[in-house]
Parts: sequence; structure tokens; C-alpha cells
Amino acid sequence: MFLKLRFGAYKKLLSLLPFLLLLPFLANSQSAQPGDIVITEFMADPDAVSDDDGEYVELYNRRSYSINIDGFTLSDDSNTSHLIDNGGTLEIPAESFIVLARSDSPGFTSDYVFGSGFSLTNSSDEIVLKNSAGIEIARLNYNSSEAGKSSELNDIQNVDANGEASASNYIAATNQLSNGDYGTPGNQGQASLAENPTVRILQSTFSVEENSGTGAITVIIEDPDGDAVEVDLVFDEENSQAEPEDFTSSSPVTISFPASASDGDMQTVYPPHNDSNFEGNEEAIFTLSNITTSGSATIANATSTTLTIEDDDQPDVVINEINADPGGDADGKWYS
Repeated sequence: MFLKLRFGAYKKLLSLLPFLLLLPFLANSQSAQPGDIVITEFMADPDAVSDDDGEYVELYNRRSYSINIDGFTLSDDSNTSHLIDNGGTLEIPAESFIVLARSDSPGFTSDYVFGSGFSLTNSSDEIVLKNSAGIEIARLNYNSSEAGKSSELNDIQNVDANGEASASNYIAATNQLSNGDYGTPGNQGQASLAENPTVRILQSTFSVEENSGTGAITVIIEDPDGDAVEVDLVFDEENSQAEPEDFTSSSPVTISFPASASDGDMQTVYPPHNDSNFEGNEEAIFTLSNITTSGSATIANATSTTLTIEDDDQPDVVINEINADPGGDADGKWYS
């Protein structure tokens, strides 16, 4: 019996081994927010090879952690789209590129093939990347392309907080590929990748339990440059259902990131006050403002958030009057 139990436990451990081996990688991967991924290059009109073989889209992960885009959708605004399905994960490594190609033989090394479900028109089209919840992570609306040459983003700082860049910020590739066309799929190309620091609220909407005892609003800094950054997180009392008394912090809270801050450092503030009053669930709005630094840090999306405080108290309900005997008529009974 003892040996049987030990063998059963051993089999169970073996069944968990693949998951255990994946844990370090899962821990380093995070979900994408708008603007985390950038469309840095696209080939809409290959010349040396056919469109069926040569079209591709290059994505760049501008964050310090890998992002899994398996389950995302690549589409335009009309009727062509492709659901990315790589069998579980398709990671874009931290601050690195990934190439999504229409063919498995484009004349260079690609990371994923989207096939004929999605294609690019030569004159004008849209390239839209949405996460599994349908939220836009990156977008490009282009209005022209040069035959045989990919279009490369000139500067990553021309991409706005929502992940969209103007078509005017893309320039024709000058590096010739082995297939005869021009492009730099999977490489930096002509793009400048240097970025100024940004701060943003981690989530645009979420909820927290009143009795959680933890901070409610998380602010993150990205691409710090060695200069200290301060920013105010302000409670919008006028447009909120909640009141200042619902939080243990008074507004505004000044969040300070030191000069030693690393990319992705976070600070969490505004824990809810756990009172004993039943108020129901209440929404509270917070906004970032008044950023100060000796460098050139900016506030990026999300600049504000709506927090729902989930009340943990029960309403006090008292039966203060009944009419138990309405002249013998049961239909006339009432309670208040």
C-alpha cells in the first residue's frame, strides 16, 4: 500500500512537470495594454515575389517584459482578419521584434504565418492588432506603399499612447533582402527606439473590495531615464459617486519615482476606508496630473481610471409595521 501511494504521487508529479517548467516563463509574461506593442514595419506591395508570399507585418514590444499575443486578432477595418493561434503562446520578447508573414516562405525568417485570412492592399488599408478582449493594442492607417519596399517607422516616439502612428512617419526601406525586395523584418531598420519616460495608471477600469486592506490605484513608470519623476494622482470628487471619506488617503497623492527607478516600477495608493455603513457599490474617478522631472517625462494612457468600491456591509432592514388581519380579507395584508 505504501509503495502504491508513493508511485501515485510520483505519477502526479510527472503530470505537473510541463507546467512547472513553464512557470518561470509565465511569470515574466504580461498582458498588453494599448501602446505596449507598435507596428514598426509592413510590406504591402512586394515586387520580387508575389503578394501571397511577400506580405508581412512587424511588431515591436516596447516593454521590459515579454507579451504573449496568442489569441490576438490581426485585421483591417473592413472584412479581412486573422485570429492568431500558435497553439498556446506567441511571445514577443521584451524590447524586441516579431514578424507575422502571409506565407511560410517569404524569403526571410518569420515568426508566425497568418495566411490568406488577412492581407494588405497596395494603396491604402488599416493594420489593427486587438487583444483577446477586442481592445485595440496597436493601429496603423496607411495611404500608400512603394512597390518592392517595406514601410518602416522612423521614430517610436511618434506613436501615440493608444499605439497608433501617422502614415507620414513611415519611410521606404533601403536594405535589400535575399528575395530581391527591400525591408528589415525582425530588425530595427531605420526606426529610432529611444524613448522618453512615461507614467500611466495600470488599469482604466477595475474594482476593489472595501475590506481588502490593499491599495486601489496602481501607477507605473516606463522607460525611465535616470531622472526622478513626480506625478499627482487626483480624486475627482465632482464626478464620482464615492466620497473622500471612502479612502484612507486625502487627495491629491503625490507619487514619487526615484532616479533609480527601473522600467515597470509601480506604486499603489488610495486604499479604501473600511467603514461599517452600507452604501452599495460606488464608482470613484482618479486622474494623473502635474508631472514634474528634470528630464522630459510625460503622462500616457491610461491618464484616468474608474474604480468601483465593492461594499462589504449589509443594509439594515427593519420590519416596522404589518397588517396581519385586514378584516378577514387575505388579499388586503401588507407589510412595510
